[in-house]
Amino acid sequence: MRSNQWTADTSTSLFDHISFKQQENKHIQLAMENFFSSILSALLPDRCVKKYISGQDLFDVACFKLLLSKLLGYGIIAGSMFVKLPQLLKIIFEKSARGLSASSVLLELLCCTATSAYSFYQKFAFSSYGDAVFLVLQNTVIAFLILSWEHSYFVGTFFLGTYVAFTAYCFSPLVPFKTLSTMQAGNTPVVLFSRGLQIWANFRNGSTGQLSVITVALMTAGSLARIFTSIQETSDPLIIMNYVASSTANLIILAQIAYYWNNELPPVEDRQKKE
Repeated sequence: MRSNQWTADTSTSLFDHISFKQQENKHIQLAMENFFSSILSALLPDRCVKKYISGQDLFDVACFKLLLSKLLGYGIIAGSMFVKLPQLLKIIFEKSARGLSASSVLLELLCCTATSAYSFYQKFAFSSYGDAVFLVLQNTVIAFLILSWEHSYFVGTFFLGTYVAFTAYCFSPLVPFKTLSTMQAGNTPVVLFSRGLQIWANFRNGSTGQLSVITVALMTAGSLARIFTSIQETSDPLIIMNYVASSTANLIILAQIAYYWNNELPPVEDRQKKE
């Protein structure tokens, strides 16, 4: 009898243990589903979240494209936070901005500002334009250093104050949408012109000077990826054409860096003679 009682007690204990483990696994599974659901909800619409969480139709093309676009978008934003850092450090350590076109940097800054303000006004997802915001911050510092070191600190400070006021206006409710759309439409020719200035400066000097290959390579990869994300998330032809133009120009500059790799920038006197 005692043996049978012990067997019964053991079986009950084992059953309770298994039942507890099953409940614990269910709680863990539910917690994991809630965790991934919260992440996916920040990236995708509900219909896609339900498909991925339930495991049904994991290969839905529309949802996959949107997920890929979101991941690329936030990846580009993460990279853009430091994309100009190599260029900035190179300027600071060399204590020189020789070889960099101030006009090119200022025009690029204007383009990034226009894209940021236009996208913000249109209420596009931050993943589709966040990189432009971080490029604005970094290009502002680079432009300030170029103008301060190549001209004077008064010129650099005047630029900084003027630009901050201009940016505040672009993001304020006072700016008409027509103004922002005109600025965005003008981005494509401005991008081509600004990059063209740098391309021409490189060709004229026979060198790319203080241009950072890391920065240019990251900018090229980012602008190419932005073509896809812009098609997926905005479908705005003004935004898409801007990134197509930017990618083309960046590829040319990247090719110049490779071609002039071992060439030193000529002295100022020689460059002035060429001009």
